[in-house]
Amino acid sequence: MKYATPQLTLDQAYQAAFLWLDHVDGAPTSITEPTDGVIELRTDSITARVRWDRSPINQTAVLAMLRQSVPTSKRILFSVTGLTAGAVSLADTQGVALFSFDSLGQTIANNAHALAIAPNEPSPLPFALPPEEPEEDLPVVTAPPEHMEYDLSEWLDCPRCGLTHHHRSNFCMSCGADLHVAAQASTDTTSTAGDPDDESTERPGPTPAPPQDSGGPRLRCRTCGSDDIELIHPGYAH
Repeated sequence: MKYATPQLTLDQAYQAAFLWLDHVDGAPTSITEPTDGVIELRTDSITARVRWDRSPINQTAVLAMLRQSVPTSKRILFSVTGLTAGAVSLADTQGVALFSFDSLGQTIANNAHALAIAPNEPSPLPFALPPEEPEEDLPVVTAPPEHMEYDLSEWLDCPRCGLTHHHRSNFCMSCGADLHVAAQASTDTTSTAGDPDDESTERPGPTPAPPQDSGGPRLRCRTCGSDDIELIHPGYAH
């Protein structure tokens, strides 16, 4: 004997069959359990049996339904473990519609009589879908660039200690010097120095020697301390 794992329990299969019949022909008016593992549901025009077993339904289950069902009603047999070829062949000749359930309780038509009864619109899903497991966030790994060029104008060297900084930095991280003031002073010195080979560039003249102190009395401004003082005749207006 070939065994199969049932997709649903007997109670789940009964609930799925009840909802399907309610969707197709109205809620069942009669529910009985003629034998162990079998539940029979009847509506105004349909006699349906839910067969729960660990082996596929064979022709014996089809014959048992034919003996006890109302001849004028449509006959439906639901299975949770599939059907044998003998059961399908007998059901085709006797007008029995064969359906099976998947793991979510949805019906699957297994012969032509079942296809004729199946509704155009699928019945509501009897059982909820299992929750999807959240995808694990994996770290994004990017390959390092093969070659990277640096713009030298974006970097400054500290004039005091020589540590290199980005141009957006204000102070040296090592000695605390003001990077932008030092850089500006360096630029001004370079621009005023000029080209040493250019004759048109003005060069500062020689620094005059300080006046020699003769040792005698000299004049000095009491306010600013300058020695450059002009003697004015006291009779003239200041």
